[in-house]
Amino acid sequence: MKRFFLEDNTDQSLNVSKDLELITNEIIKTLQLNHDENKHKIIHDLLENGRQSLKNYEEDIIIDIYTTQMNGYDNDLMKLLKKYFEQQWNIQYGSSNDEWFILFLENYKNENHDWYEQVLTRTAEYGNKYTKKYPILSIILQLLFEGIDDQLLKETNIFNNLWFTITNNGLKSITIYSDYIIDDLINEQINNKDSILFKLLRKYYHQELFTLLKQSNILNGEDLCDLALDHLTEYGWKIGLQSIQKKTTPRHFRILLEKLELFLQQQQNEITTKSDIILKQDETSIISSFIYTKSNQYQFKNLLQYGEFQYLNQTFKDISEKLVDTFNNQQRTFPEFVQDCLTPIMFLLKRQQNLNDFFRQLKFTYEKMQQNPNNQPRQTTNISLRMLIHSLLMNSDRFLRRILMLLLSKQNFVPFISPNIRHSNENEEYEFMFDIIHVWNYTRPTILSFGIGPCQGKSTLLNVLFGTRFEESVKSIYFQQTIDIDFVYYCYHGESTLNIADTHGQLGKTLLRKIQSLFDGFLIQIDKTYLDQHPKIFIEYIKIMPQDKFQMIIVRDTSKENIQEYSLKTENLLKQSLLSLSEKLRVYTLENISNWDALRVIKELREQILAKINEIPINANRKDKILSDLQNLLEKDCVEDFKNRNKIIQPLKQLLLQTNQLQTDQNFPLYLRFKQLCKLQHKLQVLDFYDLDGGNMFEINAKLYKLECELDPNTKRSSSIKCGYVFDSFIEILKSENMLMSLDLLASELKSELLNLGGDKLAGNLAVEHTFLSLEALWRNSIVCYNHTTNDKQNLLEKSYYDFIAAGFPFEIIDGDTFHFQYQFLKNIFNKFASKRILVISIIGPQNSGKSLLLNYMFGTLFDVREGRCTRGIYGSLVKSNRSDLDYILLIDTEGLLSIEKNDEEYDRDLVLFCLAVSHLVIVNVIGEINGTLIDMLMLCSYALKRIGVNTTNQPIVHFVLNQMTDPNLQNHSAAIQKIIHDLKENTLAEVIDISSETFHALLSAFRPERVSTDTKSPYFLRPEPNFIECTQQLCEKIIESAKSSYERSDDMFSDPSQWLRTAVSIFDTLQKIPYLRYFKNIYELQQAKKIRSATFEFISITFTPTYRENLIKEISELTEREIQEYFQVKFDMHWDYLYNMLQGITKHLIASERFRDICRRLSVQQVKEICYVWCTAAIQAHDQKQIQKQIRDCSADLLNLLNDIIKRGKTMTKEKATQEFETMWSKTLPSIKNNFNPEEQLKQALIFVYSSYHAFKNICLPTVAYIHNRLPCIIELSQKQDVKDTIDLVQSESVRSASALQQDILKLSWKNPYTDIKYTFATIQNLKHLNRNILIQIYEVGINNQENYSKTTDQYVLDEHFQNNPSQRSSESNIYLRSWRYAKGCMKDPIDYVKQKPTVTDSTPLPFDFIDAARQIICEDILTQSDEKLKILYIPNIFDRILNETVTIINGNNKIHRPIETDLIQKILYLTNEFIHEINLELIVFKLSLSKQTISHIHTFILIILTIFYYDEQKSHFDQLLQPLYQEKSSLLTDFIRMVVPQLPKTS
Repeated sequence: MKRFFLEDNTDQSLNVSKDLELITNEIIKTLQLNHDENKHKIIHDLLENGRQSLKNYEEDIIIDIYTTQMNGYDNDLMKLLKKYFEQQWNIQYGSSNDEWFILFLENYKNENHDWYEQVLTRTAEYGNKYTKKYPILSIILQLLFEGIDDQLLKETNIFNNLWFTITNNGLKSITIYSDYIIDDLINEQINNKDSILFKLLRKYYHQELFTLLKQSNILNGEDLCDLALDHLTEYGWKIGLQSIQKKTTPRHFRILLEKLELFLQQQQNEITTKSDIILKQDETSIISSFIYTKSNQYQFKNLLQYGEFQYLNQTFKDISEKLVDTFNNQQRTFPEFVQDCLTPIMFLLKRQQNLNDFFRQLKFTYEKMQQNPNNQPRQTTNISLRMLIHSLLMNSDRFLRRILMLLLSKQNFVPFISPNIRHSNENEEYEFMFDIIHVWNYTRPTILSFGIGPCQGKSTLLNVLFGTRFEESVKSIYFQQTIDIDFVYYCYHGESTLNIADTHGQLGKTLLRKIQSLFDGFLIQIDKTYLDQHPKIFIEYIKIMPQDKFQMIIVRDTSKENIQEYSLKTENLLKQSLLSLSEKLRVYTLENISNWDALRVIKELREQILAKINEIPINANRKDKILSDLQNLLEKDCVEDFKNRNKIIQPLKQLLLQTNQLQTDQNFPLYLRFKQLCKLQHKLQVLDFYDLDGGNMFEINAKLYKLECELDPNTKRSSSIKCGYVFDSFIEILKSENMLMSLDLLASELKSELLNLGGDKLAGNLAVEHTFLSLEALWRNSIVCYNHTTNDKQNLLEKSYYDFIAAGFPFEIIDGDTFHFQYQFLKNIFNKFASKRILVISIIGPQNSGKSLLLNYMFGTLFDVREGRCTRGIYGSLVKSNRSDLDYILLIDTEGLLSIEKNDEEYDRDLVLFCLAVSHLVIVNVIGEINGTLIDMLMLCSYALKRIGVNTTNQPIVHFVLNQMTDPNLQNHSAAIQKIIHDLKENTLAEVIDISSETFHALLSAFRPERVSTDTKSPYFLRPEPNFIECTQQLCEKIIESAKSSYERSDDMFSDPSQWLRTAVSIFDTLQKIPYLRYFKNIYELQQAKKIRSATFEFISITFTPTYRENLIKEISELTEREIQEYFQVKFDMHWDYLYNMLQGITKHLIASERFRDICRRLSVQQVKEICYVWCTAAIQAHDQKQIQKQIRDCSADLLNLLNDIIKRGKTMTKEKATQEFETMWSKTLPSIKNNFNPEEQLKQALIFVYSSYHAFKNICLPTVAYIHNRLPCIIELSQKQDVKDTIDLVQSESVRSASALQQDILKLSWKNPYTDIKYTFATIQNLKHLNRNILIQIYEVGINNQENYSKTTDQYVLDEHFQNNPSQRSSESNIYLRSWRYAKGCMKDPIDYVKQKPTVTDSTPLPFDFIDAARQIICEDILTQSDEKLKILYIPNIFDRILNETVTIINGNNKIHRPIETDLIQKILYLTNEFIHEINLELIVFKLSLSKQTISHIHTFILIILTIFYYDEQKSHFDQLLQPLYQEKSSLLTDFIRMVVPQLPKTS
């Protein structure tokens, strides 16, 4: 290769000319090398490889001289080297034939002196490092392409690519490098054959072509060269050689092409050996080596699972050291190391963390490892956060990429333009990250910051100005013409006004032209030195800028004295170079960063920028414009997929944005009815039975029944309502490919629309059309429509919802808008998780206390987080546990308590009680100090949990998290903590919930405020606090281990999601049917209420006696209905006044609050009102009976008057005519009498009377009136039966059907056995009254027999021996023994071997037989599996039959005197029912069982129903009896009438 210096290392080779000799001597003198034996070698290296080669000889040079000559460019050595290389340019290429070259150099030096000097300095610094095979061409390329500065030469492969392109593809190909050359200059070079580049390239191609022709044995090479050179120069080898193809033989031309291919390969190899291009090719090669195939890409499930429960109790330092240590000591490859790093990256992104804090630690640890001289060298590259993020995105499927970009945008920069790793063999050096389209914030202006020329610290300046988190550059392809955008989505207080895009490296003009339309303004940073040297390049960039957009030119690193000078200089340059200056263009000169008064300068610059940005208009159509421009840049297949997905999503979105009422009705007709149904149900639940408008409950119930029929497709009265347009569109989305991605896109768009409504609307109850701006509402609508659609769509809904839940998305358990539990549909979904072991953890706490955020931090869930009323109702999320002992953790997130907007304490208490009942562990999350109101609510709900009477968790563990604490030291809060624990124990609630000092935790805030200025009124960021995530992971470990202890003592209550769901709906139904907590604020009020209730009951028992009632009714039976009501009102007001004064004394003594006094007054009034209502109703009924009797008498008299009137008129008629006339008059008179008994109204009155009488004495387990009203259709059907036996049979069958629906909820498991010392004997079993004695005796006998004879026997031997003694039992009851033995055997320590022969006796002693445990397990199993009542220990229908038979016997008076359904009789039957229940519970309690509240409620409900029917029948029978005399008189009246109007014929003799 030809060099600037001759290749010999001799003194003679240095003596080329006198000038060169002088320069050589001067260098020797400058470096004081006269006596150095290596002086010739040093000089040779300097003249060959520039000043940088001197680093190899540092030991040979005096320290001071070395330091002086190696620093700066104005020292003697650099001057000599520059002089030498400039002379070489003239000596080597200054021949007469190349005078045009020397002329070009002279002209260029005069016109572009600064850049000429920079290229010359570069040559002096690096020697031949940047020269190529044809140095003269290399020099000219460096001079012309001013955009390729020293930084690009060092850090990129751009110059090598330019060389390879121009020497292979000809002059025309340099247009792809137009970013690095002035536009006018590139046109001049390409279009002018006298241009310097054309001439040099022609010479280059001539030399190489002639050599190739000679090697191919083509003889007329010179002629062919002349023929092809122009084409070769312009278009390169492949096109240029076509011009000589027909001038050579095919064989020779084929040889020529082969030689050319070899030549090009050699040229490529020469380039790739250069040290500067190793960076890109090696880094690209390393990174591309771990691009996964499509089938192996990360998926959404990987995001949810990776890192979970892996970093418990670990800091960022621990994680980083483990990663680096694994890489270093286990000899893992660099791609494997990167892959390992992606796990914590995903872990942190799920928690919406800024990755800088983790990456700084990782980078420090990695670089420390690299610096260790003992480590073996291996193929690595510089590590950067951009590289890790890009690696993760490249290796993720399309859906996950979208999610990752969304998560990145919350707290990190988002990559917009990255290196083209995936398609590195293509011409494009960069790729646009498609998923930027999903996170672009169209509501704010986006500003692009870029530098012209080398400009260090661009990202740092942006970070200081705007609080962004852009990564600072490292030597990597990820910082070469790449762009990140910070959308400032993260918790910005005082809304951010802009998005910032940051360019790494130098932004090419071509790329700038492509992307400039996306941005609303530009921050253009340029170093003052570069501006001085390259004013033309600066102007070229400015010309690209759109004049209608904001531009600020920041001239960097000026001295304080030259600020004004450079400002004017820049402005003048712009005025001279541009036809017109944009009014929106500003120039700002920035002092050297090391010298500035940082706070003042930054504040001034920020204010100027923000002032201009605030003037940028945000047009309504900007989103469409930006979206269109983005799509023009992105990959076509991705754009096509985006458009196709939009075609599915947008129709549904547009439907949901319509507010027209008619359109709303068509969009979700079924849901509107469903919501109306829920509204009516809620109205019934809160309706006071004794309110003045209480009669409306029947009207409400009628509407309910109608709606239920319409919504039940299986009823004959069901409506043919369509599911609606919204459902149809949603189904289309579920059918789409990658359904989850479509749903997520839709959810994001809807959420954006919802947030636009404003905080006030979001906090309150949303209108229907606004409710549907959420994915959960769309699922809810689909579930409502589930039973009204085809099987195919039902299957699609189930599969889609299962995939949705299994993927980890939060799902709705209880709808917060309608407080509805879609149990049946969820049951179908949860059945698909059968046999999966789950741990249930829920969280409660005040609104805006950060409950969802805490769950997301601890478990990596995706619960929605925002200020205000975010969560509505109760949501769940199934998280894979990554543990061997559990499959999933079910996390339950709840609506915020104590909400000002909702202001519903009863709703809050229901949420708390629900979570306590269905969770192994409950987290109570509060901000700062422990909330007294919340503690009162918790204790009250704990008491209710104790009394709820249905199966719940065994002593759920409650953990308090004191969040956002300024003082996280729990020792300083010990007094408050100990008080809570003491109060629980004092109220015997410590056995209900598990709280100890170990279950209290304190956390700092998850965010720390960070201002971008010193102005305390300015906006600030809420930055993630790195320590918080480490603390939450430590807390997570404690929470899981604590929940596991509850899980282990809760038996099989929540062994899988299906069982949990059954328990949850049981709890929910109980809360709906039997409200416990409506009136009390805390447990102390509840205890006070007991005393007040006792006093009130005593007063009522003494005052309102049966005799008093009978006397009152007799006194007023002659009054009108209105007079009766007024009389009772006056009478009972007197009683109420007395009771009121008595209660005043009691509540004063109890020191009750005024609020509680008012509640007690109202409750007592209600009790008195109940008695008043019952008595008043009885009096009115007595009055009505007398009125009916009078009406019947009057009717009979009216009929007689009519008959007498006809007779008086003397009208005669035939017998047939008379009979017909009489029947006509009868048919007109009778309806007026019958109308006094309206069956429907009488049935309602009967229900009111019985319910109110029942309610006055028993209101604990009696369901709400709303639940009783749901039974009204059944009651109506029963009332139509003519035979009492048929009625009783129907009640029994309906009771059996309802009881079977309870299944495992029939019994409640009592975790604490109150009779631990009881000994079950044979006599005890014999005395049982309600449980099946025979089965219990058989279990007892088998167990005792085993206990006495057990000695490694087989179960078959024992059973055979038993059946030999009891052969009659073998066929009919063998299954009982088998079951008995299975449980008996399960209680033994040592399992037995199954052998056929009788075993030998040994000394082994078995454990005593646990009869109670065996019987309990059989009782519980039988309820679920056993259908034969004879084989059940407990058979609920039998118990109900006994109660029912006893009830009927009491009413029938032992078949002697029928007793009317009156208050005292109802009280007696109620007492009987309670005695039965009490007796059964006494027999069950030994087995740690009792009847559940639901079962007791079920029994009372059907007793109430049968009493209602009997009462109705009594009234109907009484009315029929009143009509009976009239019917009896009919015959005689007709006879008298005929006798009087029919002429009597004379008797014939």
